[in-house]
Amino acid sequence: MPRFSQVLFAATLVSLTVLTTRIQAAENTIYAELLRDGVRVGADEVLKLPAPVVPDGLNGAEQRQAIEKAMESKYRWEDFTRNAVVSPFFLKIADAEEGQAGRRLDVYFVAYGDLSKLDADQSFTGQLNTAAA
Repeated sequence: MPRFSQVLFAATLVSLTVLTTRIQAAENTIYAELLRDGVRVGADEVLKLPAPVVPDGLNGAEQRQAIEKAMESKYRWEDFTRNAVVSPFFLKIADAEEGQAGRRLDVYFVAYGDLSKLDADQSFTGQLNTAAA
């Protein structure tokens, strides 16, 4: 897979993971397929989208606990969640296994904004649907 395609694929996975807090797998066949079947990246390799770190149905305390577990104590909660342009992010890169073409890259960050604006932006969702077709 060419390097540009790998970067584009990784960016797409990050975008889809971020959107999962508002999109249910039952309502989104592309998301469900990426979770279940993944994407072929080599002759014998398939990468699947991981389950959300913060699944639907958790209360506030459970959400915080899930995020803190994912961060592995790298940041204090107050620092990680501060509303600033220079807020931190947490990056995890999985070790490649023997013969593996793809690697898993997880990026965690807090974004402040109104998610309903994404719902109303038909051009954004249209781009995601067109890219997947």
